[in-house]
Amino acid sequence: MKNQITKSVIVVLFIITTFFAKSTYGTPIFADDFEADLSLWTGKSGGINHGIIVEDPLRAGNHALTFTALNSAGDIYSSQQFSLVPGQIYRVSFEYLGLAISGSVPGNLGGFAGMSEGLPGRHVWYYGTSNASFAAPVLIDDGQWRTYTFDFVPPIGFPFGGGSGSAVHLMFEDFSGSGGVVGDAYFDNVNLALVPEPISMLLFGTGLVGIAGYVRRKFKG
Repeated sequence: MKNQITKSVIVVLFIITTFFAKSTYGTPIFADDFEADLSLWTGKSGGINHGIIVEDPLRAGNHALTFTALNSAGDIYSSQQFSLVPGQIYRVSFEYLGLAISGSVPGNLGGFAGMSEGLPGRHVWYYGTSNASFAAPVLIDDGQWRTYTFDFVPPIGFPFGGGSGSAVHLMFEDFSGSGGVVGDAYFDNVNLALVPEPISMLLFGTGLVGIAGYVRRKFKG
């Protein structure tokens, strides 16, 4: 009987742990680790882009995205357009490596990440190696892979105003207005996820804890 109680509690605790672990990252909407090809991506007006998958210069056996040309107003866009629901929490994460090579100006190698309504159409840059186009200048060019994550709650018409909501593409580039040269900016492990509301997670977790207590009491007596 004791073993049966223990197993029941373990199962419930496993469900709780799994749920909260998943909630940390959110419900996946889009992901690419650049280990296959660029079939999930397109270029301006649905045409060519300058993205290329190469051997990771720092991590043996891994691959990453870099570019064969500098660009502006976006270079590579997710082929899929994602409809964002106003009021929901979304999480975008990716890895970035700025690795200075001959001709590079350290500290502004040109990696930029953002969202675009079209290809490009109206767009917004979130993270960059400078504050060009109102991007947050937070991407660090120090020769190390770093992970960047930002959460956002789209208001009505996000991020361009008007309407009841917007469908957007993820977009990346090696910015032509930076001090970088071709091949010194890399991206990897791009993810877009829907994040459950904290109150929902709390109620769900509390409910499962209650179930665990009920199971234990039932087997005790």
